[in-house]
Amino acid sequence: MSTNRTIPEPWTGAQWEAITSSGGNLLVSAAAGSGKTAVLVERVIHRLLESQNPVDLDGFLVVTFTEAAAAEMRQRIGRALEEALTKRPGDLHLKKQQSLLNKASISTLHSFCLNLIRKYFYLLGLDPSVKVAGNEETALLKEEVLDELLETKYSGEDPGFFSLVETFGGRGDEGLRKQVLDLYEFTRSQPWPEEWLKEALQSFQLPDEVSLEGLSWYPEFCRAISLELERAVWALSQARQEAALPGGPAPYLENLTDELAGVRELSAQLERDDWEEVRSKGLDCGTFQSLPRIKTGTVDAELQEKVKRERDQAKKIIQG
Repeated sequence: MSTNRTIPEPWTGAQWEAITSSGGNLLVSAAAGSGKTAVLVERVIHRLLESQNPVDLDGFLVVTFTEAAAAEMRQRIGRALEEALTKRPGDLHLKKQQSLLNKASISTLHSFCLNLIRKYFYLLGLDPSVKVAGNEETALLKEEVLDELLETKYSGEDPGFFSLVETFGGRGDEGLRKQVLDLYEFTRSQPWPEEWLKEALQSFQLPDEVSLEGLSWYPEFCRAISLELERAVWALSQARQEAALPGGPAPYLENLTDELAGVRELSAQLERDDWEEVRSKGLDCGTFQSLPRIKTGTVDAELQEKVKRERDQAKKIIQG
């Protein structure tokens, strides 16, 4: 792009370069809400209205992630063609583009793939009535597959699996189910999910003599735990402050003060000691004693419930 070329509003220099560049492949990478869709639409319009070598609309494939965005793209292109025709009413190329607009490949990625499958189903060996599963249907299918997988594993004698259930299961196996589904969703965001999983697995296949502290991801592991401990400290601090307010559940103050001190000490231990010591002390720290009983009507009930909720939030972080 020439440096002395006027850039029309509202585009930035980088956006206008993305709109007008030609002669090769182009990758535009930008944050959400930065105008990528608007740039894409303007690039299509720019190519349609070029005075030299204009492109026909049916030569484009424009895909996005939502039906609303696809509809907006089509509307913007239609408006741009109408405006151009008011200035060039006899332009046959523009009239042709208008006639092609409804048939143009402007859709969601799912719709494009579905149309492709329906067109070539006989080569793929698929039923031509195939459809895109909705979110609810997809969620049910995932649960069914997970049910079958866990049933198979429970009927076996793999000690590793039962150790996994004990570690992540919580009450029943709900914790494990959530971990599996969350991991599945995360891997779907990777370009090559299976390869990513294999690489991630290799980072856990270590010789027996390697300590946790010696692993490359140990600092990040500690940072994640520190953030959770900070959340617990904040929740207990809020609970203690509110318990001390007029009408607050003052009998809870001793428990809250001891629990807050314990969590703060655990956070400090994370900075000083090895993980095994932190883990063992964390189990001791995580023993939240029962709160003393308070006679109904002697404190503000709403404030009492708020203090309990904040304490329960911290308790869940520490005890899981």
